Amino acid sequence: MCVTQLRDYPGEAGSIGAGRDFVAALVVTLLDPRGWAVADDAALLVSELVTSAVEASCRHVEVRAAVHVDAMEITVIGRGPGDPSTSASAASAGTVPPLRARLLDGLAGDVRLHREPDGTLVGAARLPCRRSWTAGVPCERSGLDP
Repeated sequence: MCVTQLRDYPGEAGSIGAGRDFVAALVVTLLDPRGWAVADDAALLVSELVTSAVEASCRHVEVRAAVHVDAMEITVIGRGPGDPSTSASAASAGTVPPLRARLLDGLAGDVRLHREPDGTLVGAARLPCRRSWTAGVPCERSGLDP
């Protein structure tokens, strides 16, 4: 249940804007207009997480957005990394540079970026939503489908 959408992008700079637009459009489509401000925060989160994957030389980036009655969960998965030893980026090590970390923490209380043992870079964030904004979203967390 809930609403989950997924998009795949190449690991290149143009994917940052594409991921941002995808998530913003999803929020505006699903949420009551009173909740549309979440679109800005979600777009910025996706932008920063996709940027981390691109900086880490990931060749493929997956953006997944799940809208529940009480939150929006965003996951960015970067696969096919280049040689991590050739990148000075902190993202290649699976960490967030300090300025980006402060920005992400200011938007969402629960933001993670780590590298899996197979080299996959995973970034995830959770944005709270008010139930009045998500009244039209069928979600298992609501107990009842609207």
